[in-house]
Amino acid sequence: MARGRPGSIDIPDTANVVFVEGVGATHRDVAGWFDATIWVSTDPVVAYRRCVERGVDPPAFIEEWMAQENPFLAEDRPWARASVIISGERVPAGTSNG
Repeated sequence: MARGRPGSIDIPDTANVVFVEGVGATHRDVAGWFDATIWVSTDPVVAYRRCVERGVDPPAFIEEWMAQENPFLAEDRPWARASVIISGERVPAGTSNG
């Protein structure tokens, strides 16, 4: 745990590519840390349905999470700093959560 931060990881000097996943990965405070970022844009109704169908978290938890995340998204607009924006609307045939 580097610098006492829970969840930190060590990245080997030999790593050529490192993926950092999550809405906060393009937060304005860390935007300069990355060579490139990708924003996956998905309709909120579709994203909510997929989360519920995954069955990992109960709908009430997802709704509470989104109630906190939506103001962050509206204020920070992380997609505005993305190198590339892709659609998360379609899922390849033969995969789940479509």
